[in-house]
Amino acid sequence: MIGIEHYLILSGIVFSIGLFGVMTSRNVLKVLLSLELLLAASNLLFVAFSKYNGDYAGQLIVFFVILVAAAEVAVG
Repeated sequence: MIGIEHYLILSGIVFSIGLFGVMTSRNVLKVLLSLELLLAASNLLFVAFSKYNGDYAGQLIVFFVILVAAAEVAVG
């Protein structure tokens, strides 16, 4: 059975990869891609905690984060 700990570890790994990409990259497109990784890690945590708690508030927040990510892609 996959517990909340597995989601936390995966999200932490993805977030750290994205953070490393933002901090070290000089290319704007690589920075935007790394920001997408940061947003994906936060989305994973929101959905995992939403499932764990049994409410849909986290999934609603994910919807708005996806909207922000789409606007970011439009800017890029």
